[in-house]
Amino acid sequence: MISPSFKFSKSGVENPFYGKCHSLETRLKISKTKQGCVAWNKGLETSKKTRLKISSSLKGRMAWNKGKKLPTGENSNRWIKDRTLIKGRHNRNMHDPEYKRWRKMVWDRDYYKCKVDNNDCAGKIEAHHIIAWRESVDLRYEVNNGITLCHFHHPRKRNDEAKLIPIFNSMVLKEKILSL
Repeated sequence: MISPSFKFSKSGVENPFYGKCHSLETRLKISKTKQGCVAWNKGLETSKKTRLKISSSLKGRMAWNKGKKLPTGENSNRWIKDRTLIKGRHNRNMHDPEYKRWRKMVWDRDYYKCKVDNNDCAGKIEAHHIIAWRESVDLRYEVNNGITLCHFHHPRKRNDEAKLIPIFNSMVLKEKILSL
Protein backbone atom coordinates (compact mmCIF):
# COMPACT_ATOMS: atom_id res chain seq x y z
CA MET A 1 0.00 0.00 0.00
CA ILE A 2 1.24 3.47 -0.88
CA SER A 3 1.52 5.87 2.03
CA PRO A 4 -0.65 9.03 1.82
CA SER A 5 2.46 11.25 1.88
CA PHE A 6 3.85 9.54 -1.28
CA LYS A 7 3.67 11.70 -4.40
CA PHE A 8 4.24 10.45 -7.92
CA SER A 9 7.23 11.95 -9.68
CA LYS A 10 6.62 15.19 -11.48
CA SER A 11 7.10 15.39 -15.19
CA GLY A 12 7.89 18.23 -17.55
CA VAL A 13 8.29 21.78 -16.30
CA GLU A 14 7.06 20.86 -12.79
CA ASN A 15 10.09 18.62 -12.35
CA PRO A 16 12.95 20.52 -10.62
CA PHE A 17 15.46 18.70 -12.85
CA TYR A 18 13.65 19.66 -16.09
CA GLY A 19 16.11 21.04 -18.64
CA LYS A 20 19.14 20.25 -16.49
CA CYS A 21 22.04 18.12 -17.71
CA HIS A 22 24.24 15.73 -15.81
CA SER A 23 27.77 16.88 -15.13
CA LEU A 24 30.61 15.27 -17.06
CA GLU A 25 31.65 13.37 -13.93
CA THR A 26 28.12 11.96 -13.48
CA ARG A 27 27.87 11.01 -17.15
CA LEU A 28 31.17 9.13 -16.90
CA LYS A 29 29.92 7.28 -13.79
CA ILE A 30 26.69 6.32 -15.56
CA SER A 31 28.66 5.17 -18.60
CA LYS A 32 30.97 3.07 -16.44
CA THR A 33 28.06 1.32 -14.68
CA LYS A 34 26.41 0.52 -18.04
CA GLN A 35 29.55 -1.10 -19.48
CA GLY A 36 29.21 -4.83 -19.89
CA CYS A 37 25.43 -4.77 -19.45
CA VAL A 38 23.46 -6.65 -22.04
CA ALA A 39 20.25 -5.10 -23.35
CA TRP A 40 17.12 -6.87 -22.14
CA ASN A 41 16.04 -7.61 -25.73
CA LYS A 42 19.43 -8.67 -27.16
CA GLY A 43 19.05 -11.85 -29.16
CA LEU A 44 15.26 -11.95 -28.82
CA GLU A 45 13.21 -12.25 -31.94
CA THR A 46 9.55 -11.48 -32.37
CA SER A 47 7.65 -14.71 -32.84
CA LYS A 48 5.59 -15.28 -35.97
CA LYS A 49 2.46 -15.30 -33.83
CA THR A 50 3.30 -11.86 -32.38
CA ARG A 51 4.10 -10.45 -35.81
CA LEU A 52 0.75 -11.68 -37.14
CA LYS A 53 -0.99 -10.14 -34.12
CA ILE A 54 0.66 -6.76 -34.77
CA SER A 55 -0.11 -6.99 -38.47
CA SER A 56 -3.80 -7.75 -37.89
CA SER A 57 -4.14 -4.91 -35.38
CA LEU A 58 -2.81 -2.44 -37.96
CA LYS A 59 -5.04 -3.66 -40.79
CA GLY A 60 -7.77 -1.26 -41.76
CA ARG A 61 -5.98 1.78 -40.39
CA MET A 62 -5.78 4.69 -42.73
CA ALA A 63 -2.36 6.00 -43.70
CA TRP A 64 -1.46 9.35 -42.15
CA ASN A 65 -1.33 11.05 -45.55
CA LYS A 66 -4.34 9.33 -47.11
CA GLY A 67 -6.62 11.89 -48.74
CA LYS A 68 -4.28 14.82 -48.14
CA LYS A 69 -3.50 16.89 -51.17
CA LEU A 70 0.03 18.20 -50.90
CA PRO A 71 0.94 21.17 -53.09
CA THR A 72 3.22 20.28 -55.97
CA GLY A 73 5.06 22.17 -58.66
CA GLU A 74 4.73 25.95 -58.57
CA ASN A 75 2.19 25.74 -55.71
CA SER A 76 4.73 24.14 -53.37
CA ASN A 77 6.42 26.36 -50.80
CA ARG A 78 9.73 24.75 -51.79
CA TRP A 79 9.40 25.61 -55.49
CA ILE A 80 12.43 27.31 -57.07
CA LYS A 81 11.72 28.82 -60.46
CA ASP A 82 15.38 29.28 -61.44
CA ARG A 83 16.87 25.76 -61.10
CA THR A 84 20.43 27.12 -61.32
CA LEU A 85 20.04 28.59 -57.82
CA ILE A 86 19.78 25.13 -56.23
CA LYS A 87 22.75 24.47 -53.99
CA GLY A 88 24.31 21.10 -53.31
CA ARG A 89 25.72 18.25 -55.30
CA HIS A 90 22.95 18.14 -57.89
CA ASN A 91 25.39 18.68 -60.77
CA ARG A 92 27.91 16.07 -59.63
CA ASN A 93 26.05 12.84 -60.19
CA MET A 94 28.16 9.87 -59.11
CA HIS A 95 26.63 7.92 -62.01
CA ASP A 96 27.63 10.55 -64.56
CA PRO A 97 29.93 8.81 -67.09
CA GLU A 98 32.22 11.83 -67.36
CA TYR A 99 32.66 11.98 -63.57
CA LYS A 100 33.30 8.21 -63.42
CA ARG A 101 35.93 8.50 -66.15
CA TRP A 102 37.64 11.40 -64.30
CA ARG A 103 37.66 9.44 -61.02
CA LYS A 104 39.10 6.32 -62.68
CA MET A 105 41.83 8.35 -64.43
CA VAL A 106 42.82 9.95 -61.10
CA TRP A 107 42.90 6.53 -59.41
CA ASP A 108 44.92 5.04 -62.28
CA ARG A 109 47.45 7.85 -62.12
CA ASP A 110 47.87 7.37 -58.34
CA TYR A 111 47.97 3.53 -58.61
CA TYR A 112 44.78 3.16 -56.51
CA LYS A 113 46.63 4.24 -53.34
CA CYS A 114 46.24 7.19 -51.01
CA LYS A 115 48.83 9.83 -51.93
CA VAL A 116 49.52 10.59 -48.25
CA ASP A 117 50.29 6.89 -47.69
CA ASN A 118 51.26 6.64 -44.03
CA ASN A 119 50.25 4.43 -41.09
CA ASP A 120 47.02 6.39 -40.58
CA CYS A 121 45.59 5.36 -43.97
CA ALA A 122 42.21 3.73 -43.49
CA GLY A 123 39.01 3.27 -45.42
CA LYS A 124 38.17 3.19 -49.09
CA ILE A 125 39.96 5.43 -51.56
CA GLU A 126 38.27 8.59 -52.84
CA ALA A 127 39.04 10.90 -55.72
CA HIS A 128 39.26 14.41 -54.27
CA HIS A 129 39.04 17.66 -56.24
CA ILE A 130 41.99 19.88 -55.26
CA ILE A 131 40.22 23.04 -56.46
CA ALA A 132 36.63 22.49 -55.31
CA TRP A 133 33.96 21.36 -57.76
CA ARG A 134 31.82 24.45 -57.05
CA GLU A 135 34.69 26.90 -57.54
CA SER A 136 35.94 26.02 -61.00
CA VAL A 137 33.80 24.68 -63.81
CA ASP A 138 36.85 24.42 -66.11
CA LEU A 139 38.80 22.13 -63.76
CA ARG A 140 35.97 19.75 -62.82
CA TYR A 141 37.12 16.94 -65.07
CA GLU A 142 40.82 17.89 -65.26
CA VAL A 143 42.86 14.90 -64.04
CA ASN A 144 45.54 17.14 -62.52
CA ASN A 145 42.86 18.73 -60.33
CA GLY A 146 42.28 15.37 -58.64
CA ILE A 147 44.13 13.38 -56.02
CA THR A 148 43.49 9.94 -54.56
CA LEU A 149 43.01 9.95 -50.79
CA CYS A 150 41.81 7.36 -48.33
CA HIS A 151 38.71 8.09 -46.27
CA PHE A 152 40.87 9.00 -43.26
CA HIS A 153 42.92 11.63 -45.11
CA HIS A 154 40.05 13.09 -47.15
CA PRO A 155 39.44 16.61 -45.76
CA ARG A 156 36.12 16.92 -43.92
CA LYS A 157 35.91 20.73 -43.63
CA ARG A 158 36.21 23.46 -46.22
CA ASN A 159 38.80 25.27 -44.08
CA ASP A 160 40.99 22.16 -44.09
CA GLU A 161 40.52 21.83 -47.84
CA ALA A 162 41.73 25.39 -48.43
CA LYS A 163 44.86 24.82 -46.32
CA LEU A 164 45.72 21.59 -48.13
CA ILE A 165 45.42 22.89 -51.73
CA PRO A 166 49.14 23.80 -52.08
CA ILE A 167 50.25 20.49 -50.57
CA PHE A 168 47.99 18.45 -52.87
CA ASN A 169 49.07 20.51 -55.90
CA SER A 170 52.74 19.83 -55.13
CA MET A 171 52.02 16.07 -54.77
CA VAL A 172 50.26 15.95 -58.14
CA LEU A 173 52.95 18.10 -59.80
CA LYS A 174 55.67 15.79 -58.44
CA GLU A 175 53.81 12.77 -59.87
CA LYS A 176 53.43 14.55 -63.22
CA ILE A 177 57.16 15.33 -63.41
CA LEU A 178 58.10 11.74 -62.51
CA SER A 179 55.88 10.36 -65.28
CA LEU A 180 57.63 12.48 -67.94
